[in-house]
Amino acid sequence: MLLVEGLKHNLISISQLCDKGYKVVIEPSQFLIFDACGSIVLVGKRVNNIYLLNLHHASNNIKYLFTKDDTWL
Repeated sequence: MLLVEGLKHNLISISQLCDKGYKVVIEPSQFLIFDACGSIVLVGKRVNNIYLLNLHHASNNIKYLFTKDDTWL
């Protein structure tokens, strides 16, 4: 994730997700994040030209990546 001043939401780095062992599939209306076992851990949807994630539906393991790992900030 990157902090961008004035932006109302955080950004996620796809390359950092891949480096952590996740697979990211981007489609026209959604994107999916898979763990190393091939299970879907997050699904995001496209709203206009931005892909959005709702972390309220995420597992604790993936939430930890986005909220506790200071190297991602």
